[in-house]
Amino acid sequence: MPAACPAQSLTSESYARVDSSWRRTSCYGRLNLRHVFTLLAPEDLTMHRRNPAAGTLLWIVTFACTTDSTISTSTGDLAVWQLSSEPLLHIGVVEGDSNYQFFRASSATRLPDEAIVVSNAGTGQLRYFSPDGTFLHHTGGRGGGPGEFRELISVYSAGRDSVMAYDQTGRKSYFDAAGNFVGSENVMPSGETEFPMDPWLYRRNWVEGLLPGEMRRRVARALDRMPPPVGASGYRFVRVDREGNIWVGDDIEPEGERSHWTVHDSTGTPIARVSLPPRFEIFEVTGHDILGWRDSADVEFIRVYALEKVDRPAARRSATPSAALAEGVTSTGTDTLILKDVRSILSNAVIAQERYFAGHGTYASNRHDLEWDLPDGVLFDLISAGGTGWLGVVVHRDASVICGIGIGSYTPPAWLEGAPKCAETTVP
Repeated sequence: MPAACPAQSLTSESYARVDSSWRRTSCYGRLNLRHVFTLLAPEDLTMHRRNPAAGTLLWIVTFACTTDSTISTSTGDLAVWQLSSEPLLHIGVVEGDSNYQFFRASSATRLPDEAIVVSNAGTGQLRYFSPDGTFLHHTGGRGGGPGEFRELISVYSAGRDSVMAYDQTGRKSYFDAAGNFVGSENVMPSGETEFPMDPWLYRRNWVEGLLPGEMRRRVARALDRMPPPVGASGYRFVRVDREGNIWVGDDIEPEGERSHWTVHDSTGTPIARVSLPPRFEIFEVTGHDILGWRDSADVEFIRVYALEKVDRPAARRSATPSAALAEGVTSTGTDTLILKDVRSILSNAVIAQERYFAGHGTYASNRHDLEWDLPDGVLFDLISAGGTGWLGVVVHRDASVICGIGIGSYTPPAWLEGAPKCAETTVP
């Protein structure tokens, strides 16, 4: 079990506020920003909890120490899992039936009969396809009525023959296999409570995948047994598949892709290496295939590849105690410096992205395309980006702080748009 590290006191300088009036107001050739970062004094916290729109808290956290033995993450002797050379299923066309043309396909999931449901955010539709890729029907559309979406974010399997779609307004809508609207409920973003559909920030890990309570605790235990991230990005990008395996992506390459992954079992033991096709993003992994999205010459496709597994060698276990990011224990003076650095990187990221948008009509998806200087000890990475927003992560190496921020339609479910979302160090 983790041993608690010394707690640090929080002062008024340990909070930050993002002005709630933010909207993207830049136009071509002119920069017009309304992102305002100001300090929020402790006496304002009560006001914030009554009215989250009045300000957003940036929590600066440090990590607990652990004494458990860790698992070696050396990949030299791991099995190599391969994807089929050709996709098992390909959905999408360059020209032709508009039902097969995708615009901002943000996610996809499968029903028990292997039918595929795609959230096409550009049109606000859920599109249903048969197991062989034949278009069946669509539902949703833009609007505020029952079964409609103002900004469709993602679709998830919701049990027997049904799906749940999440709208950025905070509404969850349920549909059956025929696309019939079943009902809805509101989950208003608060920035303070966890949501199973969130990208989950845990210590220095960015975790993707539907993770209800107990699954989240199991994943946390496995991540705690892994050594601290060693890549240049300073954090670990994780996806959890349907079998509970933990996929850890290598750092994003200069071309903006994350093509190489190490697969760990549910205990955190590495079992295989996997390489993905170019410009392929994972939506869902089962025990035998991978469902995902591919962009080719700005044309979007949904594809399924077979996942060919081989037996793995025995994993090596290290007997040395895990550092578990103990370097995150810092002095109060360093905490103030951390806040300054994190605020600086977020405000500069917003400015740099808006400048890029003004010249290109879209946000940069590769951090190397942004012209700005990073403070010492702070790293910034772009998870995803497009014409309607972006999603980024900030890592302070010295204090082991990881914080995410979502802008526009790329804001994750239940996150507050434009507000920092910082890592947990324990799991309820």
